[in-house]
Amino acid sequence: MSDATLGMDFTLGYYSSDRKTGRVCVVKRRNGEFSINCLGVEAESGLEKGLKPIFVGLTEEHRFILLNPETKSIRIQCNFPVDAFPAHIYSDPHASRDWFMNDGDKESGNDTVNCGEHGSSVTVIENTASASARHLATICVGRGHHQATFSYPSEQAPAVPHTTYISNLKDGTVSAIGNDPDNDEHYLKVIATIDLCEPDKEKDGRTGAPCNAFPHGLVYSKVSGKLYNLNNGYGTIAVIDPVTNVIEERIEFKGHSNLFVTPCGRYIFGRGADRKSDPEHV
Repeated sequence: MSDATLGMDFTLGYYSSDRKTGRVCVVKRRNGEFSINCLGVEAESGLEKGLKPIFVGLTEEHRFILLNPETKSIRIQCNFPVDAFPAHIYSDPHASRDWFMNDGDKESGNDTVNCGEHGSSVTVIENTASASARHLATICVGRGHHQATFSYPSEQAPAVPHTTYISNLKDGTVSAIGNDPDNDEHYLKVIATIDLCEPDKEKDGRTGAPCNAFPHGLVYSKVSGKLYNLNNGYGTIAVIDPVTNVIEERIEFKGHSNLFVTPCGRYIFGRGADRKSDPEHV
């Protein structure tokens, strides 16, 4: 952290687990002093994996906000069910909406509760850090694992619409979802599915999704007005125009497992490790 960051007062909730059960602690900094308060827990829900309560967030009073994945009802309570599902969350930088990823069943990638055998889902909730948290939509996309990013208009790219993009690992696709509340036709609906297949890199001759692109690394640059999706299976980056949702270019980019963009939007970099030249160095 920078010196400026360390000098700020803050409060944050921290979830930790042994991959089966977990708990939440609240970390505070006030006037240079740190405190950690681990919140109360309750017994496991006893529900099957797809029906376990989803951990949404904490209210202002540090009570737990939980979503029922079947009924979509939200409840607020003092103790944390130790088997609640801590979904990956992506926060819209221009709204009070958070997007929760459901990667589906480990083998099939399907969210059978919401999407049957036709993919997995993302859930959109607004005001996740308050007692006014509200479920907006659960949307079926491709089969997980998922990552998300948000496109939006900028000074350099004013024509870019507000769209949420979800990468679908098992399908080898990216789902585009309308993210502009003023556009009733597209808001919180899948408006395009971008096929990432590169037939020349497929060993079995397939020409479309599902494919072996294995997307993992999805960012948007406000400078170029483009999306950059890392295809781990191919070792390439697909450059996508968010105005047309068409792949404009593919860039060779081997040896990386994720993709990131700097806050200024000018630089994109990959994270990875070279295990071939020296298998012992990592």
